[in-house]
Amino acid sequence: MRLGLLEFCKRLDYLQFSCSYVHGDDGPFQIISDLNEIPCNKEVSQYIRYKIKENFFSPRYIEGSTEKKGWPQFAAYVFYGNALYVVTFTVLPNGKIDIGNSDLVLDELPILQRQYAGVFRTPLRSLYH
Repeated sequence: MRLGLLEFCKRLDYLQFSCSYVHGDDGPFQIISDLNEIPCNKEVSQYIRYKIKENFFSPRYIEGSTEKKGWPQFAAYVFYGNALYVVTFTVLPNGKIDIGNSDLVLDELPILQRQYAGVFRTPLRSLYH
């Protein structure tokens, strides 16, 4: 059975869905579509808010096509651990996702986080007391 990922919007939806189920040592990889999805602590400074808003964009198509290259490429803000990155992804017609460039935007953000123990997670809480 072949995945129906010929349209850009379907590949972008598939990318967001797939990344939400990828976990590393510091938790899930979350593609951010809206700034309110970042679980900011109340003490987040205006500078940090401005720095994030300054160049923020929703996940988007950036180049390539199925007809010419066999794949399109997308860019998105990804929240992982307590850091925010801009990441490029390639979503192939067979469903494989390749991660391209990954550029750190902000690190050590004062955010609310969960702790993970296998499949179990704690409620959101501040790691900075």
